[in-house]
Amino acid sequence: MTREEAVAAAEARLLAAQFASDVDALDALLADELVFVAPDGRFMTKADDLEAHRSGALRFERFDLIERRLQPAGDCVVAMVQARIGGRWNGEPFGGRGVWTRVWRPDGDGWVVAAAHCANLAD
Repeated sequence: MTREEAVAAAEARLLAAQFASDVDALDALLADELVFVAPDGRFMTKADDLEAHRSGALRFERFDLIERRLQPAGDCVVAMVQARIGGRWNGEPFGGRGVWTRVWRPDGDGWVVAAAHCANLAD
């Protein structure tokens, strides 16, 4: 399996974990040093992300992939994803078209997200 194939499989596990709010699976897929830049510009840590799922504050309900690109970058792989999403944040609905960039780095026998960014796109 190429590293791009391995990261594509990890991307699928990440999406499944997000939809299920599976904190254990997310914990294994997110690097301890993770920094996520949210659409509103907030910097979030791995602990912030896990707590959002653990508490039920974040619920994903829709994900329609538009495009995915995987780009090797040194020892890492950069995943760029565009999709339509929907869900709830603190009980309030959210949704629309977004784009994500995730930097996956090798970790033991697998891959983890070390950095990520999300931006909302106009329809």
